[in-house]
Formats: sequence, C-alpha cells, structure tokens
Amino acid sequence: MLTRTITGNGCGSALVLLGLLLLGVSCSSDIPEKPVRLATLVGTIRDPDGTPISKVIVSLGGSHGYSNTITDTTGSYRTTLPEGVYEMYLRSRFDASQSVPEIEMAGIRIQAPTTRFDYQYRGFPVTGHVFGPLGSALDSVWISVYDRETEFYTRVLTGGQGYRLFLPKAGRYSGSVQPARRYSGIPSLFFTDLAVARDTILDFRLEGNAVTGTVSLGSTVPVEAYVYASGTRNAEARTESDGTFVIYLPTGHYDWHIDPIGGSDYIYPLYEAGPDVAGPATVDFDLSGTHWSGTVRDSASGAPIESVSVEAWLGSGERATNVTDATGRYELILRSYLRYNISLGPPNPSLRGIPVYGLLAAGDSTIDLYMAPASSARWFPLGWMPTPKRPEARTAGARAPDGPGRGRRTPRTAE
Repeated sequence: MLTRTITGNGCGSALVLLGLLLLGVSCSSDIPEKPVRLATLVGTIRDPDGTPISKVIVSLGGSHGYSNTITDTTGSYRTTLPEGVYEMYLRSRFDASQSVPEIEMAGIRIQAPTTRFDYQYRGFPVTGHVFGPLGSALDSVWISVYDRETEFYTRVLTGGQGYRLFLPKAGRYSGSVQPARRYSGIPSLFFTDLAVARDTILDFRLEGNAVTGTVSLGSTVPVEAYVYASGTRNAEARTESDGTFVIYLPTGHYDWHIDPIGGSDYIYPLYEAGPDVAGPATVDFDLSGTHWSGTVRDSASGAPIESVSVEAWLGSGERATNVTDATGRYELILRSYLRYNISLGPPNPSLRGIPVYGLLAAGDSTIDLYMAPASSARWFPLGWMPTPKRPEARTAGARAPDGPGRGRRTPRTAE
C-alpha cells in the first residue's frame, strides 16, 4: 500500500483525518524542518565622496535574529546571522569623529555562506554648527530633516566639530533642532519650509531671553521640580537644590508646567497660562495649596501601617505621591478646589487599599485612610467620600472666597 504524508493544517478536522486514514494517508506535523544555515554578512560604509566611515553602528533585525556591530577604521563591518531577510539600521556611535545621518533599510537578504552588502551615503553634504543662548557652539543636539514629498528622513547628532548630514537634492525641508540632553533650559527649534542648496553651510541658533526663578513652598521651602515652558518655543529645565532654575525663551506667549520630583513629589503639579516673555525676566512659582494629611490604618485593628504609597490623582494621569512613615502618617499638597481620587499602594500583597473618589480640596484637612485584607471585596462602596459643591469654585483653579487661588505669576523684568 502506498502511504503518503500531508503536513501543515490539513488534518485539523476529525472527519478529514478519518477520510485520510481510509485512503491510506497518514497525517503528521512533526517532520523535522530544514535547519536554518548561518551566514556571514560583510560590507563597508562610505560617505558620498567614497571615504570609509568608522564607528558606524550597523544593526540588523528580523524574524530570524538580531545583530549589532560597529565599523572599524576602514569602514568595514562583519556579523553572523541565520539566513533570511532583515532590516538594517545605520547610526553613528556616540564617540564617532564624523556623525552620519541615521538610515533605515528593509529587504536585506542574507544567504550562506557569505553575503556582502556595502552602503554609500548619497546626496550632497550640509554642514554647520548649533549655537546656544550664550553664543557658544553646542554639542549633543539632534538635527532632524524631513522631505514630505519623498518621505526622506535623516537625523544626526552634533559633535564637537559641529554636524554633517547628506540630503538627496536641493529643496525645501521640514525638521527640528532639539537638545539631546533634557532639562538643559535651551529651547528647541522647529522649521517647516527651510530652503537648502547644494554644499550648504547651515548654522542654527537656539537663543532666547534668560528667564530665572525659584520653585518653592511659601517662598521659603525649595522644591525640586522639572520646569516646562511651551508656546512660541519649547524648553525644559530642572531646578537646583535651592529651587532655582534658568530657562531660555524667545519673546512670545507661553504656558508653564511645574512638575515636582524626588522628595518633592508629594506636591501636585502646577499648570499656568502665562506669564508671557518679553525680555529677560524673573518668574517665581509658589506651589502652596491645600494641605491634606492623615494616618493610614488597618481597617480591622486601627493600627497605623508603614510604607503605604498614598496617591492623589485626576483623570489626566498627574498625581502627588507620599509614602507613610513609621507612624503611618502621610501628607499631600494639592491644587485647591479640584476633586481628587486617592488610591493606596499596599506594602505587601496581603493588604488592599480602600480608595476614595471625588474628594474636593476645599481646605486643609486631616483624612485617615484604611487598608483591608486582600481577600476582602475588590470594591469598597464605603470608600466614597462625598463633598459639598462649591458654586463659586466650579471652574478648575478658580478662586473661592477666602481661599487660595492658583496664583498666576507675573514676570519681573530684569534691570
């Protein structure tokens, strides 16, 4: 009797299997697959002039494997991968003497025993420097260039000698110039219709007015925070240990976001529409607000619980967080006349926090919170704490009679 074998998904039905058996056909999906052979990929990376480029990271990825290698002083690279089709990604290493644009290529087929794939950057070079607010050249700045018509994209990181990138043709490009180091206080630059000619020397200037200030509680306690300004330009800074910061902004309109971090993250972030910037200025932010404190206790025994994470949050995802001390105490400082939810992070899996929803920050309060056994009901209806409505404070951040407001800041022009 002739016996044939069918592989794949053709035997998924019992009726099909019975019919195949009656015909003398067996069904198997366990036939060993042909082993995948390893292949060596070699090549050289060159600039448009044909000069080999060293310290280029050559990354390959696909369904068969992944690899990272770096070109040597002759611009050559070598790696071993299973046979298959891969995507290739080229970028400069951080210490490369010549920074090259990042390039992505798909459909690189690698076959055993050896496959060669060389790449030469095309187009004409554009070189230049990026200058900062104090007039000095900056390194570690990302320059991204995009052509909407051809969907060409390239990105390069400036070094001590400036930058060099390659564009396929003269024309108009969109892109951005952004500091690679976050919280430097230096503004980003975005352009949408930049004319670029062949062999261009193109310098960028990330300049602005020096805006200095202090983030504090009651103008006395320094607050560690990130300072974000968005509007005419975008820039971000981080306060020093004394709460001071400096950020550089061109003249224009700005919104501010102050986000406490580290030991100050028990303070809820502050959002301000303004102040705008018309010149060098001093802008201080006082994050004082409604003060909530209390003790986290065991719902059965009333004993205080240490190391509980207490979070007050809104739907936006922003939150203030504090961890209870040895006596179970916590404290939070919140923006006044907003409604908050409170959730508790247990110190061990045997406990579950009893949440509180929609609590109005209408004034300084002592609020005790509770933990229950994890085996208890998932939802705790008693965790809801209704609060009276304040008609005069319906708008978030509005000032209620005899209550603190959000305190929009007015810049003081530097002398």
